[in-house]
Amino acid sequence: MATHLLSSDFDALQAVPVASETRRPGILILPEMFGLNAPMQALADGWAARGHPALVPNVFWRSATPRGLAYDGADRELAWQRLRALDVDQAVLDLRIAVAALRALPGCNGKVLAIGFCAGGLLAYLAAARCGDRKSTRLNSSH
Repeated sequence: MATHLLSSDFDALQAVPVASETRRPGILILPEMFGLNAPMQALADGWAARGHPALVPNVFWRSATPRGLAYDGADRELAWQRLRALDVDQAVLDLRIAVAALRALPGCNGKVLAIGFCAGGLLAYLAAARCGDRKSTRLNSSH
């Protein structure tokens, strides 16, 4: 089950596989504009159930409303406002921290696959372009 990982410079949900001797690539899940909500937690849990450590960084942790948002109602407009205000370059810097945290999770073999949904697709692409360690691993993106 995904647990919340919070520090002074980072916020994310993490899900680690049940103890296994096999180390696998970590899955970096970049959410859409609704952030750390139940569907993103379910995705992380699903990847962990398949043996992959997973991390869903809260790219909106610096915003006035860092919580996960609902897909409809007042939260929908709030999500749009939050997305328009997102500093993409700062978010990518935060993703460097996320990638390092994911690589340190139990069961991660050091490789990372970034999966992005909607606006998270752009962040997955940028993470692959700017956050990979070209000497040892490759960060792949999908959106």
